[in-house]
Amino acid sequence: MSILSTTRFAAAVILLGAVARTSSGQDSPLLDAVKRRDAAAVNTLLRQKTNPDARQADGSTALHWAAHRNDVEVASALIRGGAKVDVANDLGVTPLLLASENGSNELVTMLLAKGANPNAATTAGRLISLRN
Repeated sequence: MSILSTTRFAAAVILLGAVARTSSGQDSPLLDAVKRRDAAAVNTLLRQKTNPDARQADGSTALHWAAHRNDVEVASALIRGGAKVDVANDLGVTPLLLASENGSNELVTMLLAKGANPNAATTAGRLISLRN
């Protein structure tokens, strides 16, 4: 298995674990809006001063979901609304790791420009690799 395949497999396992640990019905309205890809609702909630860093049971935030879904518009709104770019879930996965595994140059560039740490490691010690 190539390094890229291993990385994608590991990301899928991490995300599936996160989804499995999420308590249904307990997500914040902002997390729900991001998961639905409802940019209008996200912007409305942010204007109402909703906490952009509210966490799911596994520690994931709305920015994690925006990065996972490669939703640059929503990620940008979350960052403008005060979302922390270096927030890590319980496994140490950051939005930058998810964006890099999606191959999202635009989102990776935006997160790095906003101060995301390219040297962050997961709790398993896995580093983000920004090389092809």
